[in-house]
Amino acid sequence: MKFTKINIAVSLVVCSLFAHNTYSKMVEFTEDAYSMQAPQEIVDIAEKAAEFFECKDAYEVVVPKKAGILINPWNKFIGTGINPQTKNHFIVINPEWFLSIPEKQQLFLLGRNFLAIKHGTTPLSMKIIPFLFILFTGCFVLFIVWILGKTRLAEYKPWVKGLIAFCIMTTCNIAFMNGLQSKFLLHVAKNHDKAINEMIIQKTGDKDSAIKALEFFDSSIKSELNNGESFWAPYAMLFENYAHELKK
Repeated sequence: MKFTKINIAVSLVVCSLFAHNTYSKMVEFTEDAYSMQAPQEIVDIAEKAAEFFECKDAYEVVVPKKAGILINPWNKFIGTGINPQTKNHFIVINPEWFLSIPEKQQLFLLGRNFLAIKHGTTPLSMKIIPFLFILFTGCFVLFIVWILGKTRLAEYKPWVKGLIAFCIMTTCNIAFMNGLQSKFLLHVAKNHDKAINEMIIQKTGDKDSAIKALEFFDSSIKSELNNGESFWAPYAMLFENYAHELKK
């Protein structure tokens, strides 16, 4: 009977360790000129969120120094990236900003970053779209050359028609194609972000905290804009729109 109890106890410990290892592991960050290891309070909150969202990748939690905020204004708030030295994902958090909101809103904002780590900060389609536009450009040039072959220009050498087609395509790119590609990429990126917001709510069951967290982010950005930080101009309505979508 003793043997059975010992076996059960050992099995429970092993299973517990195995279950723990299936989740992500927080890795100590080596301080540099721009960031340093987050304080234990922030680390504890992040580790709890990582386990909740079942993120299995190694990650680092850092807080920005003044130089880090200067090179990337997003570091005033919260964001994620990849450490070029360790190749680990990292989450950068401004404690003063982050700790000013309730725990449930903190969980939502961390969830956006941990799910970005799990599912990618950009969807696969964003990587494919530029290649599709390149393919379209090539086909369009060939089409123009073919059209030119049906006109009086047919008697000209192929390189002349090719040059004319290239010039036409370049004009089209400047006039609308580049802008169209940027709009496609922005649309896909926003849909990816919205999908992540929805996944978090499905996991937490707390839409109200999600909306309030997004509104808090929105007000923070608009406050920066009001203080003359033009960097934030492209993002003036981003989080307000995300919050509005969740309210529908």
